[in-house]
Amino acid sequence: MLCFRSGSSEKVTCYGTPKGERRKKTKKSVSESKLKGIQKSDMSGDRGVDYTQISSRIIALTFPTTGSDSAYRSSVKEISETLKKGFGDKYKIFNVSQKRSDLGRSNVGAVVELGWPDQLAPPLDKLCSICKQIETWLNANSENLAVIHCKGWRSRAAIVIASYMHYINICASEETVADRFSMQMFSEKYLGIDGQPSHKRYVKYFANLLSGITKVNTTPIFLTQTTLYRMNSKSVVLKIYERMKPVYSTGQITLKEVSRVDLENGGLSLRGDVLVKCFEKSSSQDRILLFQCQFNTCALNLDPTSPILRFFKDELDLISQDKFDSQASIEFSFLLEPPKNGSVKKQGHIHQTVADFSRADSYENFDRPEGGLKN
Repeated sequence: MLCFRSGSSEKVTCYGTPKGERRKKTKKSVSESKLKGIQKSDMSGDRGVDYTQISSRIIALTFPTTGSDSAYRSSVKEISETLKKGFGDKYKIFNVSQKRSDLGRSNVGAVVELGWPDQLAPPLDKLCSICKQIETWLNANSENLAVIHCKGWRSRAAIVIASYMHYINICASEETVADRFSMQMFSEKYLGIDGQPSHKRYVKYFANLLSGITKVNTTPIFLTQTTLYRMNSKSVVLKIYERMKPVYSTGQITLKEVSRVDLENGGLSLRGDVLVKCFEKSSSQDRILLFQCQFNTCALNLDPTSPILRFFKDELDLISQDKFDSQASIEFSFLLEPPKNGSVKKQGHIHQTVADFSRADSYENFDRPEGGLKN
């Protein structure tokens, strides 16, 4: 089935549905007047939270990184009152950004904290859990409303909506095609504005695992070498995270056209979500993030004869454009089985030369509430 949006209109036309189905009107589960009440309230637009109705039972509340805390607090208080008045106990807010005390106080018992740090893709198991919780809530009562809330980088909301679209697509019916199309339009919009290559990569991982295209690899793999190609910088440091915890840092790397870094002790054991950051180091010990990238070892389709993963310039996140040749890339070489000598670098061993900033780049404080100390 194909769906098209007519120009700037919100009307969606779908082709391929039998005539009898097209004539049959589907009863809306959630009152349209209640949703319009939210949309027309003063909390939306430039002054506060942006409202988007994604489907008849899913809405998104997003707030840009450039917005002020005072504007956020004012608008979230107003929309919370509108939600409580219109839906009572039949709405639930799935917060995919950092925990907010004011959001929780305004919606006691209705907020589910599912966030992860901005600019990052979420762990794949968290993404699956989020989709399952949304599905469970919507299936519990035909009048339930799911609210996806994101303050800051709105790509987080887009990642969740895109993943949920793939999640329900596994057993989707003709009746949900318009909703799935709306989810696709929303996710493409915000992954295009705020999204990074790793965000799109993780949505693809998720879709491929759901469809069975990729089989889950639950065993660790072993990083033995990292190679940097054609990067226009003098010296850099690489830092590796597993599940957002730093597990390894290199010493200072003096760059050439091709710079190879061998990991000592036979390699680094990695499993699951991996984040790699590349910092430029100066003589004054200042550092600048040149790029970062994410991948998940459980979702990789590596060639057993040559298990190599390579990301080119346009596949790297938060890239510093002036520091890179158009053909710049980073390559990771793995072993799929433990080294024969049995010596593998364990998690938590940070290279001493960069221990001074191991905590500076940690995500250990993410679970602490952000702002929101005032009503």
